[in-house]
Amino acid sequence: LGNPIVDGKRSDEAVFDIVLADREPGAWAPLLDGSFIVLLYEAEGRTLSIVNDRFASIPVYEYEDRLAGRWHLASTPKLLWERHPDARTLDESAIAELLFLRRLLGEKTLSERIRFLPSAAVRSVTREGESALVRYWRPRYGGPRPGNREVVARLVSGLGRTMRAHQSDCAPHRYGLLLSGGLDSRALLAARAKPLECLTTCVAENNEARIARKVAAAAGLPFHFIPRPIGLYEGQLENATFLTGGEKIYTECQFLGYSARLPVGLDTLFIGLGLDIFFAGLYLRKEPVALLGHGLPVSRLAPLGRDLAATYLAHVGYRLKQSDARLVLRQEAQGRVRDGVIAGIEAVMARGRDLGAEGYDLWEFMHIDNLSRHYSFPMMASLRTFVDARAPALSNELFDLAIAMTAKQKANAIPYLKALRRLAPALMAIESANTNMPAHMTPLAQTLHKGLRFGLNRLWGTPYPASPGRADRSWPGARDSLEAAPAIMARVCALGRSEWLAAIPFIDMDGVARIIKDHCALRADHAVLINLLLTLETLLATEQEAGTRPADERRSSRLGDKDGLKAAAEGRP
Repeated sequence: LGNPIVDGKRSDEAVFDIVLADREPGAWAPLLDGSFIVLLYEAEGRTLSIVNDRFASIPVYEYEDRLAGRWHLASTPKLLWERHPDARTLDESAIAELLFLRRLLGEKTLSERIRFLPSAAVRSVTREGESALVRYWRPRYGGPRPGNREVVARLVSGLGRTMRAHQSDCAPHRYGLLLSGGLDSRALLAARAKPLECLTTCVAENNEARIARKVAAAAGLPFHFIPRPIGLYEGQLENATFLTGGEKIYTECQFLGYSARLPVGLDTLFIGLGLDIFFAGLYLRKEPVALLGHGLPVSRLAPLGRDLAATYLAHVGYRLKQSDARLVLRQEAQGRVRDGVIAGIEAVMARGRDLGAEGYDLWEFMHIDNLSRHYSFPMMASLRTFVDARAPALSNELFDLAIAMTAKQKANAIPYLKALRRLAPALMAIESANTNMPAHMTPLAQTLHKGLRFGLNRLWGTPYPASPGRADRSWPGARDSLEAAPAIMARVCALGRSEWLAAIPFIDMDGVARIIKDHCALRADHAVLINLLLTLETLLATEQEAGTRPADERRSSRLGDKDGLKAAAEGRP
């Protein structure tokens, strides 16, 4: 499954050849590159092996039915959740992690009985139900660090190689690229080996679309603008929750419902996912340099503090920021729940330390470990429901380089910018939708440019370009998307009475009702937290419509009560 790459080419046949040459997965798994899962059944030994890539880019979930002696694998925990009542025993620490971080760490899931298959793993299961897990690759730290020149050279060659590999299909192929106005999709465009059709989707033809159109024109490639309905998720709540298994907010499935919107006949669609994490320090602990009380485009690494786990919880960029998760926690449980999240963070950090990671490397290990558990991966998963989607950043060579680089090299993305400028100077001369300044400009150059333009504006009234706003970007705000979906809003209004959320011991249902009331009265924007709760409820409700059973039936549906759960799933008291 997916797009395995062997010797620089995307080839199923080459995979078959190396597997048949040596059927021991530990021998051939390190030879594979890209995004893939390989399932191998050995009839003689009656053993099934499942092998995934370094990124766990195609998620696999495991459930062991110990009573029956069977091992179940699924592409979403929702399948296991629906079919095995025993699997619905909630992992409270995972629910807390989701509320605080918008994602899960390690291999835990929302169920105590379901586990995520870790990256670069070989899971072998015999007919008798015996299983073994081997990790054939792990990142290693403490080796030599490449200098800036070496990083630039390796980035230029690595981007070129991964694009050649991902465009090496033998049959005639139409390739598309989801082109934003930023850097990552432009990097794929700059390194392309064959023609691409450029696609940009926004609510309106805004600044992002204008710049993307300009980049495509400079590359001499076709451009398609795809209007994005602001109420895209209406009717997609259950589908999105099924796809993510409730482990990410349903709104991260950005492309559900897009199958009829793409140009007819595209075989493959590229997405720039991952490059900003690898080479632009997207989630590094950094902060803007300040001058006279104003933040500048230049970033500096921020101190990590003595308690790295607490610093991570308080500052990592993808945490829940718009609201405080404690608003929906029972007061007496808040300390215990937070301590549980800290313990989960420390457990993953301990694994990183065992590999030699420390300081900023350890900080980054938190989001490259099982990379696809990051909240942005449902974008690719939603595309894969109707088209072959590829993320060329998922390259062993690029991953190794990203791990070897220093935090300082990533903090302002200097080597990354230099590599892209070397690949395509004309494309990088076009402004970035993130800044409305030429994309090749370093943060320091942006600072000087802003200062000069500010002075000219004050002296002679020279036009001063405004920074992009929310309306200039691809995705509408969470509140806007929520309010554009009446059926989903009806579900939101009922969340304060949800029996499924009430069954989570530390959830304060009065707090849930308060945040919904404050949100609807425009006293606060709790859209992200509300969407998290709605995702949870949709998962927990299985096949029932949430909140539809009469009160006398609710007593028999306590989570953890197997008979009650089975009855709830079958729609009977």
